[in-house]
Amino acid sequence: MKLFFLRHGIAEPAHGAIGDRERALTEEGRSQAQHIAQALRRLNIRPDVVLTSPLARAAQTAEIVAPVLEAPLETANELQPGCILDDLQRLLRRYAHETIMLVGHEPDFSALAARLINADERGILLKKGGVIRIDVDGRPQAGRGRMVTLLTPKTLVLLADTAQPDQDTPPEAEAPPA
Repeated sequence: MKLFFLRHGIAEPAHGAIGDRERALTEEGRSQAQHIAQALRRLNIRPDVVLTSPLARAAQTAEIVAPVLEAPLETANELQPGCILDDLQRLLRRYAHETIMLVGHEPDFSALAARLINADERGILLKKGGVIRIDVDGRPQAGRGRMVTLLTPKTLVLLADTAQPDQDTPPEAEAPPA
């Protein structure tokens, strides 16, 4: 099983008028999520399903990414803040998919990744918009995973910004004549 842990994009700060559950992506966060979606598509990442935390910032990130990756999107309460390995295992028992993208929160995702690969969670930091890929033989269990990739948001944005011109674009439209 291939698990992609995607941390939500840049969100509004918490303050009295907005509760943690309602914190939405900022304009920068929406732009970041669009870039990340394009970079993941360019890397040919095609999850069978995208599962997201129900909190606004994660759900909005997933709503931007899933259609670009042509993956169905489902909300999973298990991915709310505080998600531990038992929650992840319970969630994934409902899915027979080979490749799953999870959209959620820190410090949960770093802790889950560390637990799956038997690492110190202080050694993994998933920034907003970052992605970790963990491959697991069989069902996720502590120590049975292998970290394949950790992509920072900056790397993903660079990948999206250096995307090749659309194949349908005629060569003369790609650059002005000399």
